[in-house]
Order: sequence, then structure tokens, then C-alpha cells
Amino acid sequence: MDHVDYQEWAEYIHGLVHDYAGEPADVLELGCGTGSFAFEFADMIDCRYRATDGSASMVRVAREKSALYGSAIDIDVLDFTAVDPLSKPGYDLVLLLYDGINYLTTPADVESALRGIRSLIRPEGHLILDQSTPANSVNNADFFEDKGTEGLASYIRRSRYDAVTGLHHTTFDLLIDGEAYHEHHVQRAYSLNEMSLCLSNSGFEIVAAFEDFTRTPANEQSERVQWVVRPA
Repeated sequence: MDHVDYQEWAEYIHGLVHDYAGEPADVLELGCGTGSFAFEFADMIDCRYRATDGSASMVRVAREKSALYGSAIDIDVLDFTAVDPLSKPGYDLVLLLYDGINYLTTPADVESALRGIRSLIRPEGHLILDQSTPANSVNNADFFEDKGTEGLASYIRRSRYDAVTGLHHTTFDLLIDGEAYHEHHVQRAYSLNEMSLCLSNSGFEIVAAFEDFTRTPANEQSERVQWVVRPA
């Protein structure tokens, strides 16, 4: 992930929040990973910020980084696919970024998760959602094949996209301190129309959909889409 400019990313999302979501007092980030985006974004906005991830290992690292940075962010384990759809709404803004939703490989799973997320958002609140599309998988196939070394760790990444199923398979072969590991990630690349339908079926009103960190309206050729939506 060292190719990601988290500060630039946070500035982009902050601009969307400013233009569409006002001044949220309570913000929830889902799928925060090790917190790299959260630490950048939380410095840009005056709010109560809770960063969550379904992986306890990711949360542990995020908490270590938080202690190192002296951050006041709350960091918890929360699986966004398992949110009770009858939860009490408590957030003005929910964020789910960088392919989080793509790990759900059927529209039914996406809609189930979105209904749970919707229940967390106050009636006047917003969800900002980011997704990868089939165009990204097709256009950047070469980028998804690479290898690297850092200290005593090395990795080889391989990638395969199935245009019929929409499934994008990524494998990592890792060697860390002499120990070998293998990971297999499966995501589904959703088209603009597929995600639009999922959002509508889950009770969201679409406010805006932009292409790849711009203010250009998204289309079916967009490689990444940033959605701004609110409870209908």
C-alpha cells in the first residue's frame, strides 16, 4: 500500500464532506485497516471519530500506531457485514473506502451489509462509499502483478480477473523472517449500475457519484467510483 497517498485521499474525502455532509459531529469509519486514512482525516475535521475493522490484527496495529501518534481516535473491532439492521442510528457520517464493499461477492451480500450500515446513520446523515469497477480490473492488470522486498520480508502478488463472474482473485506469497505465508483475496468488481441498484434497494438516495478522486460524474468506464448517499 505504499503507493497510496493517504493525505491526498483524506483531502479529497474531506472536500466531499464539506460540500455534501456539512459538519458531522460523529463519524464512523468502517474497514479502517491499520488506520492510515483515519489518522490523516481525523486531523482535518472537528468530530468524534471512531475507526473500525473486522480484523482484530488490523485493529491491534491501528491502536499501536494511535499510541505512537498520540491520537484520540477510538479504534474498535467491528465487522461491517454483521451490523444489526435494527441498530440505533448514531452517526452523522459513515465512511467505507478503498474496496471494502468489493469484498462482498454477491449483490445480496452487498445489500444486506448496506441495510445494516444504513441503520447506523442518522436521518440527515450521509454515507461515503468507494468501490472498484470492472474497468479497473481490466485496465490495470499489469499493475496488480508485482513483487517487493522490505527488510526481512518479501512478497509476490499475482492477479486474475474473470470478466464473466466479475470476480477478481489476488494471491500473495509472503516470506517474513523465514516463515512462508499464502493469502488469497477475492473481490467482485461491480459496475456503476450494479452498485446504484444495490444502494437503492438498501434504502439509500444517491446524492452524487464521482470518478476516481475527481468531481467528474462517474460512468461505466470509470475505474473507481466515490458515492455520496443518504438514507432515503
